Amino acid sequence: MIIQTLALDFETRSAVNLKTAGMYKYMECPHFDIMLFAYKVNDEATVCLDLLNGDVIPDFILAALSDPNVIKTAHNAAFEFNALVTYFARRFINIVLDYSQWRCNMVQAYRCGLPGDLFTVSQILGLTQFKMFEGKALINKFCVPRTRKKNDTNFNLFNTREDYPEDWELFKRYCIRDVEAEVESRKRMEFIPVTPTERRLEAIDSRINRRGLLCDRVLIHQAITMFEQLKEELSARLFHLTGIRKASEVQKIKDWLSSELDEDIVSLRKDDLPKLLQKYPDTIVEEVIRIRMEIGKSSVSKFVRMAVMMCADGRLRGMFQLLGAMRTGRYAGRGVQLQNLSKNKTKAIYELREFVRTGNTDMVKLFFGQVAAALSQLTRTAFIPSPGYDLATFDFSAIEACVIAWLANEEWRLEAFRNKVEIYSLSAAKSFGVDINTIRKGHENFKYRALGKIGELALGFGGGKGALLNMAKTLNMTLDVDPETLKVLWRQESPRIVQMWKDFENCARTAIQNPGILYDTGYRGVSMCLYNGVLQVRLPSGRILCYAGAHLVGKINDYGSYVLEIRYYGVNDKGRWGILTTYGGKLTENIVQAIARDCLVEKIILIEDNGFPIVLHVHDEAGVEIRKGSGHEHTIHHLMGLPIDWAPGLPLSASADVLQFYMKTD
Repeated sequence: MIIQTLALDFETRSAVNLKTAGMYKYMECPHFDIMLFAYKVNDEATVCLDLLNGDVIPDFILAALSDPNVIKTAHNAAFEFNALVTYFARRFINIVLDYSQWRCNMVQAYRCGLPGDLFTVSQILGLTQFKMFEGKALINKFCVPRTRKKNDTNFNLFNTREDYPEDWELFKRYCIRDVEAEVESRKRMEFIPVTPTERRLEAIDSRINRRGLLCDRVLIHQAITMFEQLKEELSARLFHLTGIRKASEVQKIKDWLSSELDEDIVSLRKDDLPKLLQKYPDTIVEEVIRIRMEIGKSSVSKFVRMAVMMCADGRLRGMFQLLGAMRTGRYAGRGVQLQNLSKNKTKAIYELREFVRTGNTDMVKLFFGQVAAALSQLTRTAFIPSPGYDLATFDFSAIEACVIAWLANEEWRLEAFRNKVEIYSLSAAKSFGVDINTIRKGHENFKYRALGKIGELALGFGGGKGALLNMAKTLNMTLDVDPETLKVLWRQESPRIVQMWKDFENCARTAIQNPGILYDTGYRGVSMCLYNGVLQVRLPSGRILCYAGAHLVGKINDYGSYVLEIRYYGVNDKGRWGILTTYGGKLTENIVQAIARDCLVEKIILIEDNGFPIVLHVHDEAGVEIRKGSGHEHTIHHLMGLPIDWAPGLPLSASADVLQFYMKTD
């Protein structure tokens, strides 16, 4: 029999918590093992091997695992791949695995605009081979260390087949069902093609995730120690003021504040606390709120997550999820979440870092005020290059503004990027009719740059007053002009972008109304087609964005006009699968961010192909370890600026930094 595809699913166990510590730390644990090994050859019946109880992987399966002519498939294939690498290494089995031969069903689900977990995918697709709902209970019973009871004479770390023979047989059926669900869902999702670039990226992504990023153990340990000491001090002060022992007891603090203020305090969320501070200055209430704010600094908890996830060699692995942001295909963060680390706002970052590394809390308090806020400035700096190397970072300059100008062919904007004119200042100069040369520090017109930045970041995707106000708040800037005026001025200067919003929306409606017909939007090869109930948006790179279950619903809009609203199915802000709406501006945002993502992907592949090891990437930035004094940053910087075949005329440029530790300033 010729094996063409080999579908796999394993059930594993480890003493390390997979959810909190991540896959690589989980598999590094000496207690890690593969218990059940289920496989399906082509369309043959699925077989489940009980490796813990005497079954052996057949030779023809071992051969297939390293055969480049056999496609290996799994849901979250990275898990099965790395599990096999660990399993074989510990048994001195000399089998070389190549991730380029694997296909990940979870990544394909993301590609199709679906959630990543197999159970939800099974429900959405209405599979006949439905993932079994008993899985969670069985995993808790066999995959994690057992709970020891008093006078328990069973000293095994895990429950076994002997402990629960009936459940063990059910566990095997569960493993088989997972393979069946994976195979059926994979076949149902094959209508969305994968470009050669995206296929190559899957193997490179695996390599980057396995390579990992080195952490500063000393900094992480001292930061955690310093924060724990701070919590003890502040909790003691809180108890003195209120009788509440811990600042983490949110409900008790809310009750105390409600009683003290004679008003119902229902929330102590991050956005609510500053309002209370302004309302009750110079009071015990203010001090209590400040204690809660400092202890509740969420970014400090990232140090703890780093310590939990860090592998024995000090590296953090598995931090990037390919296509994890479904509506754009951008990467999603996992674990420590590099995408939302605090920026480094203090200019004395080197001094602060050294104070913390040496455990000098007094100096941190003296020079930087609140300890928690100071520590949050250092989360990013916990990532460092290997000894003898520097960390070179390369960041596309205003990539989304560049892409939207290119996509809409807004010529004055393109000219600005070609000539490396600062887009925020130029936008403000055109909107407010001032000389761009006067928008500089020290001149009264410099205030316009802030308005230009707010406008550029808020208005490019159809935003209005609300978007401007939110962006000003996000950037901590003052919007000292009427939002409506700024919106009107911006749109007057960018008519092609405004028209593009309308054209994308009209094209999407037309495609939904006429299934099976491909419609060209007229913008750089972006086209739309409704097929299998999915609105497919083909990007200039050839990659496709998917809007599952796209349909139109008639409604009266805010202006009293009847419109056909574009709706589709996706994961909402609460993480649930349901109906979402979109429109021209939002479609433009998705397409622009997707193209920007594709630009970075091209560079990731190019940098790796040239032998430079990428250790991090975040939206429009890539980080590479280079040997000290090698000058390789110049070569990589050149690679970042090279034209992209599918994006002729896109004026890309990137900034470059060579760092002792990871950092990013405003």
